Amino acid sequence: MKAFSLLISLLFVLNPSVKAQVSYLILYESNGKFGYKDTSGHIVIEPQFDEALSFSENFAAVMPDYKNYKWGFIDVSGHLVIPAKYDFVESFSENRAVIALEGRYNYINNEGKILYLDWFEEAYSFDHGLAKVKHKEKYGFINLNGSFDVKPKYDAVGEFSEDLADAAIKDKIGFINHKGDWVIEPKYDIVYGFKNGVSIISNKGKYGLINHQGKDVIPMDNDEALECYDGMILREEDNKKGFLDTTGKLVIPYQYGEADHFTIGIARVKLNDKWGYINKKGSYIIPLQYDNLEEFNEGFAAFSINSKYGFIDSTGKVILHATYDELRNFSNRYAAFRLNNKWGYINKNGTIVMEAIYDDTEDFNNNLAKVKKAGKYGIIKASGSYIIPLEYDEISKLVNGFYRIKQNGKYGFANDKGAIIFKPDFDEAANFEGGFSRVKWNDKLCYMNKSGLLITVNNIEEAKDFSEGLAAVKIKGKWGYIDANGTIVIKPIYYNAYQFMKGKASVVIDVQNNTSTIININRIGKAVD
Repeated sequence: MKAFSLLISLLFVLNPSVKAQVSYLILYESNGKFGYKDTSGHIVIEPQFDEALSFSENFAAVMPDYKNYKWGFIDVSGHLVIPAKYDFVESFSENRAVIALEGRYNYINNEGKILYLDWFEEAYSFDHGLAKVKHKEKYGFINLNGSFDVKPKYDAVGEFSEDLADAAIKDKIGFINHKGDWVIEPKYDIVYGFKNGVSIISNKGKYGLINHQGKDVIPMDNDEALECYDGMILREEDNKKGFLDTTGKLVIPYQYGEADHFTIGIARVKLNDKWGYINKKGSYIIPLQYDNLEEFNEGFAAFSINSKYGFIDSTGKVILHATYDELRNFSNRYAAFRLNNKWGYINKNGTIVMEAIYDDTEDFNNNLAKVKKAGKYGIIKASGSYIIPLEYDEISKLVNGFYRIKQNGKYGFANDKGAIIFKPDFDEAANFEGGFSRVKWNDKLCYMNKSGLLITVNNIEEAKDFSEGLAAVKIKGKWGYIDANGTIVIKPIYYNAYQFMKGKASVVIDVQNNTSTIININRIGKAVD
């Protein structure tokens, strides 16, 4: 590590522009710990953190140990340059990072210095010199100096998009500019941020679209929200679909029985029971000739004619003739095919790389795929070899570095290399969340960490997933929280309790006439706004 640090220092001196290149390190997980690799796949920072975020502005947020759930920051050499002492952090943005302590928020600079005198009830990352905060129960935006460019007077605000942010007062929503002036008065029940020059708005269950001036592009007389993709708005009239531009002008007539949104200048459409693709002028770039036609993925789209499937490329050229009973889209360079009720895989040349011997298959992801044969599941590599053999009754998707496996009615876990880390011994098991799995063992609810250590607490009646180092548990009819050591850190006194998010959790303190009273608490159980 010292040699790497010296190399970085020399590069910075010789060529400051190298800084951005060196900091481009990729987060990865191995055996339940996080580290960082370079773009060539070489390990630069060994996996050692229980949680971590990607690098941003040459710093990465890390949480070293679940048993002392605190966040800090490392530099590109892996040194902890800002101590792990915060309950919650966000990545650096515009040389500032959000931090939280005991349910209050502030910002630090890249030297770890707290920047502002005011602490906030909520805080979000800076974007173009502004950050959304909650102060004295109202929302506004601060600038990089910590003063308010948009005073905190709103009941809620969204993010700025196309120079406007949605803001709410007294249950009605409009849009403000960067000074906090109303550009579009608050008169809507629901709005979405501006995209492609328009915003979705709604009152009393009816939807429409407006432009930046608040003028109707499409009146609020639609039962469903209309969205703008790639500058085009898909709309239905008299059971036919067509497309409008962002001024509300009908540019492709209502004529299609089915149609998808535009993506990279093309849209899939169906007319007279045949599918094809059109461009933004409504011209066919792929003729209406297919009984079925899928969306493009990795440059190819599956089609069917007379119940047989093949592939076309983005120009419409047939690259695999319709010979298969079913095809799925390419994923990680391979596509699953069905022939005579069995599944296999082909590559982009149309060559069969795995014969059709499986009862079912899933798409490849990270060069691995789940397959089923004779009622048993396994995980194969692109080469066709197994990392998990075909002998399990169930295998979950890869979640947080682990597959959950089931055999003979019992659950266990395998890692992303296929190694059986915990053999199937548990009566019940949930996927790993927050570093732990909720398991039932010998009729007792408990938690297991990624090393296989069981955390037990007496008399747990119900349990929820870990989040930010704490988990809500129900003991003697009331909810409280335990830490990663299994210690009760917030006494079970609540009617219900929810996951911690950004250093806070919502809890139910009273229930009267089916009405719940909910407050927020911090990590020591103190009520906060």
